[in-house]
Formats: sequence, structure tokens, C-alpha cells
Amino acid sequence: MSKMITTYLGGGETKTLHEKNGSEIITDINAADGGLEKHFSATDLLATALAACTTTMIGKMAEARGDNLTGLKTEVEKIMAQNPQRVSKLILNVTFPPGTPKEKIDLYAKGAQACPVHNTLHDAVEIAVNVK
Repeated sequence: MSKMITTYLGGGETKTLHEKNGSEIITDINAADGGLEKHFSATDLLATALAACTTTMIGKMAEARGDNLTGLKTEVEKIMAQNPQRVSKLILNVTFPPGTPKEKIDLYAKGAQACPVHNTLHDAVEIAVNVK
């Protein structure tokens, strides 16, 4: 179990402390909502969590099979909807390192489905995963 503690700093900013390891994240809201956009927004972190989890799962899956995917990159695009304001779609573009065989890409792309963040969001948010 992990425990995080979030404190409101004012002006739309928060600071979240990861109780176990002491790391901190500062968030901000977008300018349209009165923020300064100096930091990731909470919905940016939601999208980032999916990208980081997907990348990690694919990388660990490859390492377990003796493959090195150092340099694997995942770009995430966040689409917002209104009434109520929410994340309506997340588009992941996963780019494998040059020289990765197609059969390995096809195999490891399935690792996106093993991501706990993906499994948590899959019924609430449309998630598209594209691989290159």
C-alpha cells in the first residue's frame, strides 16, 4: 500500500508527498482555470502515469526475455471533454528502439494491457495504444 499526502499551496498549486520514499510532486491548474501552468496538472499526471506504467511494463517484459529496449519511448496525448470536465481519451504512441524486430514489437505491445494503470482506467477512459 502506498500513501500520498497532498497539500494545497494556493493559486491552484498543490504539493504531494510520497510518504514512503519522500519524493514530492507539485501540480498546477491550466491558465484557463486560473493557474500559471508552471507544473504538470493533475490530469497531466493521470496521462503520465499511464505512459510511464505502459513503458515500464513493456521494458520489464523485454528484460525478462533477455531483450534490451533501452530507449523505448511513449508519448501520450490527453484529450479533455466538458460537462463534466474530464479526460475523455488518452492516445499512447509507443516508439521502439531502432532495429527492434516487428515480431518483438507485436509481442511487447501486448505489455500495454498488463499495465495496472491501463487496467484501472480502461472502462472509464477511452485508451488508444499505437506502436511504431
